[in-house]
Amino acid sequence: MIRFWQKGFTLLEVLVALVILGLVLGGLFTEIQSQVDMRYQLQQRYMAQTVSWNRLMQQYQLLEEWMPARTNDDGESSGEMQIQGIDWYWQMSVQETFGEDFYRYQVETFSNEDLAGNSDGSLAAYFIAE
Repeated sequence: MIRFWQKGFTLLEVLVALVILGLVLGGLFTEIQSQVDMRYQLQQRYMAQTVSWNRLMQQYQLLEEWMPARTNDDGESSGEMQIQGIDWYWQMSVQETFGEDFYRYQVETFSNEDLAGNSDGSLAAYFIAE
């Protein structure tokens, strides 16, 4: 009796392997895409916080008279700053606190001109203004 030994995979085994490979690769690509999205969001938040920090440091320099005053004195100010080729819009508010000459400065940063929407970043600092 002559026996032929199987030399390869059957069609069913190949299809099962392809299905498993497809599921693994699909999950992998989904995870990679979520990591890319998260990285983009973190980069946007970092740039928004950088704009807020820069504006607060400019205000601190004004209060310490390290640079000439050129902003409004009405407690609210807003402007635009460009970081990494992106225009960022910021809005600063000043609130009195319990102490004398002690103020809370808050800067909110937006990625579009609509300053009424949700801010991309917000940062606050307390300064003594004499």
